[in-house]
Amino acid sequence: MFVSLATPNRCFAEEDSTPSILGYALEGFGTGIAVGFASGYLATGPKFEGGEWRTLLWGGGIGALTGLGIGVILGIVDASTVPDGRGVGFYIMRDSNYGYTVGALAGGVVGALIWAGGGVAKDLLLGFAWGTVIGAGAGIIMGVIEGSLRNRGGSTGGTARIERRTPFQVGLGVTPGLDGGAPITYPTLNARF
Repeated sequence: MFVSLATPNRCFAEEDSTPSILGYALEGFGTGIAVGFASGYLATGPKFEGGEWRTLLWGGGIGALTGLGIGVILGIVDASTVPDGRGVGFYIMRDSNYGYTVGALAGGVVGALIWAGGGVAKDLLLGFAWGTVIGAGAGIIMGVIEGSLRNRGGSTGGTARIERRTPFQVGLGVTPGLDGGAPITYPTLNARF
């Protein structure tokens, strides 16, 4: 599992200009299974016992299915709000994938340093596991921030435009005055549904 974490991951939702809902699902599955296995490992005892493989399996399975579901949901939300571009969900999925990869690598380095400083071999695996969980969480936060910043002003990476309008607009109207008199102002209310 940790060997696959060391390779750079490609965002499958990026295959063309319009992200695929199934690409989101695949991103979610990958992140979910990695975080699930890491969480399952963290839930095991101080010594890995023979029956604790079930904890790892349950963690990986629940994480994979949860990530898959979240990916599908974010893909559908993005497809319904930004049909020709990348919405916030795209950045959440991409950055959570990158986040767990970077987190696992950084956690592995920290675990190796602890092990080299007089720790035990399990410190390396704990570093990988904690790094994966923390990195995925940080990636989600960074994805929300990046998606919000990139979509500010209505632009979604140059491929589509989101117009956010309020359904009600209040303003002032002006009519010319009668017989050369002062203009008359009046309140206006526009509504769009």
